[in-house]
This record gives sequence, structure tokens and C-alpha cells, in this order.
Amino acid sequence: MEIDRKALRNSFMKLAPHKTKLARVFYDGLLSKHPEFSAAFSGIDWHTQQEMLMGSLSLVIKHIAVDNPDPNIMISLQHIGHRHAQYNLNEDHLILFINHLILTMKFILQESWSVEIENDWRAALWSICLLMLKAIKEEELK
Repeated sequence: MEIDRKALRNSFMKLAPHKTKLARVFYDGLLSKHPEFSAAFSGIDWHTQQEMLMGSLSLVIKHIAVDNPDPNIMISLQHIGHRHAQYNLNEDHLILFINHLILTMKFILQESWSVEIENDWRAALWSICLLMLKAIKEEELK
């Protein structure tokens, strides 16, 4: 499936002004539906977490939705994977994150959301998750 990079960038630009709401709805919903993740988020600064979520989405856009991605973006994405290895994340966890993030984006964008945008985000997020899983496996082998 070819990702419509322009549509992905445009939807991100529509999400960006709602970053506080996006993060709140995402994490509140995720932790209420999956309390097993609560320990990973105990004692965190939610403002920082919001910035990290939006920063990660920005990296997705910079890696997937541009004509010539910066090679340093790949390094940053791998670093995120290495950092998340300490939480014992696996493929099932990342699928839960993707699904909940997609639902949250759909909720935020409402009438601006479409099946096509959802498919673009799923493909983009999954490609990033594959990089993270590779980094997590590298950490496990250390």
C-alpha cells in the first residue's frame, strides 16, 4: 500500500493544535482500558509525555511523509525503541498503542478523518513500530 504522504502531513497539521487533548485522550483511554501499562507511566510528567508523543508523531511524518527523509530520523526512531525496551514492550503492545492512537486521532479529527487517512496512519505507524521492535530485540540480545 502506498501512503498518501501529503494527506498524512495534512492530518498531522490538523492534529498539532490539539496536542494537549490528543495526549490526554490517548493516555487516559489507554490506561483505563489497559491498566497493565500504568506502572510504566507512574510518576511521569504528563506535559513532557505529551511533548514526547507529539515529537514521536513528528518523527513519523519526517520519516514517512517527506521525499528525502533525514537519515538522523532513523537513528532517533531506533533510540526510541531502545528506550522502550526497558518496559518489556512486544509486538502485541505496539499493536494496542497503534489501535488506540488511531481511535484517538479519529476522535480528534472527526469529520476530517477518512478511511484513507486511517490506512495511511496505520501503515506509517506500523513501519515505525517495526523499527522499534528491531531496536527492542537488539536490547534483548545485549
